[in-house]
Amino acid sequence: MRKKNQSFAFTIIEILFVFFLVGVVISLSVSQYQKFSVRNDLEVATNTITQNLRRAQLLAQSGREDSDWGVKIASSTSTIFQGSSFATRNTDHDEISTLAGTITPSGNSETIFNKLTGFPTATTSITLTSKDGDSHTININTKGRIDY
Repeated sequence: MRKKNQSFAFTIIEILFVFFLVGVVISLSVSQYQKFSVRNDLEVATNTITQNLRRAQLLAQSGREDSDWGVKIASSTSTIFQGSSFATRNTDHDEISTLAGTITPSGNSETIFNKLTGFPTATTSITLTSKDGDSHTININTKGRIDY
């Protein structure tokens, strides 16, 4: 039988142990979230650049503005432009997409699609690398097929 004045409580050791376990779970969760976020940034950048390449190709095939169309990839942006080069483009038709800061593009930074045929002026390979070292490569062949 219990005494009426006896109370039950947690000891300081039990409370510290619970805080320790919660801290471990939180640190593991944050680490996994960061990895997921960087991996997602790579997927989004790959899809964005691929869509921009396909849009520029479609604009060239349709003969819009009676011009070639292209895509310029910089460190933080992907720009669809009208013209035979980024330097001489018509800036009124630029369509700019931003890329995550965790992604580094390399390879050919400018791809031009010929008016009406939609064929690229050269075969192209673009590699996107995340800060974790994962990478995706986007290839464009002589007929304009875009694979990643």
